Amino acid sequence: MPTGPIKTPELTVKGLGQIDTSESRADLVKLYDNGTDLALREQVVHALANIATPDQLDFFAELLPGRSTPDADQIRQWAALGLGRIGGDEAAHALTAGLTSPNASVRADVAVALGNTKSKAAVPLLIHMYS
Repeated sequence: MPTGPIKTPELTVKGLGQIDTSESRADLVKLYDNGTDLALREQVVHALANIATPDQLDFFAELLPGRSTPDADQIRQWAALGLGRIGGDEAAHALTAGLTSPNASVRADVAVALGNTKSKAAVPLLIHMYS
């Protein structure tokens, strides 16, 4: 039997991330929107990025430029990687919001995500990042 406090919010995020239904994904977005704990919000975005369904494309796209707080670059990184896993032209276009991030780690994950989209639209964006 475990000793110490049980971390119910973290377990909730983990469980919802494993269920992977439209309802569980919607509940994760609600947890993100209603939460104030930055670490828990990061866990939510991480869980959704691991699932990466097109239903979350708009959610991830909103996180890159500013739906998340200014000090939430790890959230932006997971959002970028989630977009990359979703793939396609729409995800590549959404990733443009992360191209100008002042954080080098965010920009690096945006570059990786652009490659993961397998979209021809990502090519000029990657060339622009290089220049």
